[in-house]
Amino acid sequence: MARVRAALRTRVSFEPVTLVYQVGHLTIDAATRTVMLRGQSLRFTSKEFEVLHILATANGRVVTQRQLIELVWGPASEDSIQYLRVFIGRLRKKIEDDPANPTILVTERGIGYRLVPGGPVHSE
Repeated sequence: MARVRAALRTRVSFEPVTLVYQVGHLTIDAATRTVMLRGQSLRFTSKEFEVLHILATANGRVVTQRQLIELVWGPASEDSIQYLRVFIGRLRKKIEDDPANPTILVTERGIGYRLVPGGPVHSE
């Protein structure tokens, strides 16, 4: 299973340039597996972090639902789009100011999801 995931990661060609990703006020540190929002540490499950990390490494490109499912849950789970939707909803509740109107983790209808590079910059 690990070999398949590694092969998929290579095939999808998400090439992390850095271990720290900045999306607006959101900082994702892949080395320490930590996420900070406006200086506050957020808690994520392992799978939630994987989804967020994959989206961050895509550098603003759309990641299809199928790619996310295969990379996080494995190819045997490719019919589990509902799992992905639940995780995206959880992530939005944690990182978005208004999860109902996301500006950081956006849906590309019928395709997949992406993190908006630069993200919104709100004054506090």
